[in-house]
Amino acid sequence: MTRSVPLVLLILASAFLSTTCATKPMLTGPCEHPGPPNPNAPLICVHDSDLSNITASPNPAKAYKGSTIQFFTDSGTGTLLIASATLPVDSITCIPDKGHCMVKIKDDATGGNHKYYAIVSLGGGPAHVSPDPTIIIDTN
Repeated sequence: MTRSVPLVLLILASAFLSTTCATKPMLTGPCEHPGPPNPNAPLICVHDSDLSNITASPNPAKAYKGSTIQFFTDSGTGTLLIASATLPVDSITCIPDKGHCMVKIKDDATGGNHKYYAIVSLGGGPAHVSPDPTIIIDTN
């Protein structure tokens, strides 16, 4: 009887851990501990654990003109692309299969709200698009 009690506890603990770990995405890189928002060096995390519901945070994100925004997927993988018709950028540089993009905001950007899209593709699969999160350009 005493051997069955530890076995039951082991089974219960395993069941708890498997359901707890399965519901929380594994974060890697800077999105694991993003720290407080910094408009001088903004970090935007693209949450890609559920490709049918890609989101980004912070939303809205704040960036100063002339800053470089770093985008990372939570998983640290996948091909990440950033697209926007209104975001005033000098360049967008993305690293394939690393889930990372750098977006340089123009030095002479005007203030305002700008929508963008985060597009994620894993392993050459179909592309998944975020709804339109916002970046606020602060000219101060």
